[in-house]
Amino acid sequence: MEIKFLGNWASHIQAGKRNVSIIIDGHILLDCGPHTIESMLESGINPAQVDEILISHMHLDHYGGLAEILWYRAAREAKDEVIILGPKGIMQNTEQLLKIYNTPDHYMFSMKSNYVEINNNGEIYEVKTKFTDKVKNDYIEAFTGNHSIPDNMYRLEYHGNTIAYTGDTAYNDNIAQVGEKADIFFHEMTFTDEDAEIAKLSKHSTYSSALRGFSESHAKKLVPVHLTDKTVSTLKAKSSENIILPFTDMNL
Repeated sequence: MEIKFLGNWASHIQAGKRNVSIIIDGHILLDCGPHTIESMLESGINPAQVDEILISHMHLDHYGGLAEILWYRAAREAKDEVIILGPKGIMQNTEQLLKIYNTPDHYMFSMKSNYVEINNNGEIYEVKTKFTDKVKNDYIEAFTGNHSIPDNMYRLEYHGNTIAYTGDTAYNDNIAQVGEKADIFFHEMTFTDEDAEIAKLSKHSTYSSALRGFSESHAKKLVPVHLTDKTVSTLKAKSSENIILPFTDMNL
């Protein structure tokens, strides 16, 4: 299993960085911020082969590139369906965006998309979806995060490995469950501890809260994402063999 980091940065984007987006084996995409499609093409990945897109929440830096992927697939007449998972409203909002962008009618007609809307209402909600050409036991679980807008945290069982992803969230009781004994735990880490008050207001994670969630989950490896210069500096100063920075590809 190959994991590529198409982006690893927070919303305060800067030159040479791209918003967080992670792709697994070239076809399972975790979040899709602006310019994700450019990162894919630069990495030799065919966007038309993506068949699972998991959107944590509909902020620009996690969602702004989805329409680009759909346009690309339609222009190249992608034959396989893409499944898009996201919070309630993902289908309506995406279709509205496509209309705002004056998407050609023949593109709209040829878009083979199946939306799975997840409305947790404060409860843990599980959705199982069959992966094309994969073993039957592979599945996705969605958990409620704690962000300024509805946020889904995802847990994937895939090819014998467990991968967890928080999206953007402040610490919450579901984090230990989404990451429980995962092989890889992608956890948002936007703020350092000195900016804990800002993190609290915007419902983001800090260095310490991300480590707390990782510790309570008993996951094997923590990969901090949604980074800033300050969090990267903190991570480099406090290096650990259980923490992997998202700057190079991974293989499991």
